[in-house]
Amino acid sequence: MEENGSDQNNAGDESALSNGDGLDLDRIHISPVPKFFGFKQFKKLLEKHLSGIDIRKVRQMKFDAYVSFKSPEDAQLAISKLNGLEVKKTVLKVQLAQTEKKSFAPSTQQIRPKTAKESVTKLADVPYEEQLRQKANESSKLCERLLTELKKANVDDSDKLKTGQLVKKVLPSPKIRAYRNKCEFTIGRTREEKVCVGFVGGRFSQNEHHVIPVDDVDNITESMKRIVEAVAEFVESSALNGN
Repeated sequence: MEENGSDQNNAGDESALSNGDGLDLDRIHISPVPKFFGFKQFKKLLEKHLSGIDIRKVRQMKFDAYVSFKSPEDAQLAISKLNGLEVKKTVLKVQLAQTEKKSFAPSTQQIRPKTAKESVTKLADVPYEEQLRQKANESSKLCERLLTELKKANVDDSDKLKTGQLVKKVLPSPKIRAYRNKCEFTIGRTREEKVCVGFVGGRFSQNEHHVIPVDDVDNITESMKRIVEAVAEFVESSALNGN
């Protein structure tokens, strides 16, 4: 049995057998996976209930799992044994997995490179009052999720806690621009191969790395930008430029 205990980027395995309805005949989809159910527990569950069935591959993600079998008959037998099974108060829904549609053709879409402002200060163009409102909403949602988990865990007096009591009003900053007193930068080259001191950009999935100038970033002070420019000029004129 080939195993994969945590594969967030792969919804399953390639199947050798698919039907015309977009389903893999020898691969099943199990959902939801019980909360806090580790891969070893999941493997033991399969071994217990699918004893004697030839399992080829297992991939478990946070809420879903995919299991491949030697034959469509084994897949159907697994569905009959697992579908509707209750595990840790979770009822499993098991069915044939959808066939993955994969395209290996290179993308021709041109993606505009992000500026430093877009990369590191994503709310910079949002009105400040709206930024505060968004932060308040996110804080309330996070608190509600926390209270829900506390109640599920039967924490004493958790039912008496209220979001409105715990989350206070978000206070506006007296200074919303040029307030950063600590900055970390990378020395490298831009997309145009010019020496640059700034933030790392690019798409790592495509092995594209470059440095983005900090000129348009509002939360960096002008004095810091002058230091960045001076360091870039020093590197440009020194022996470091050839490295």
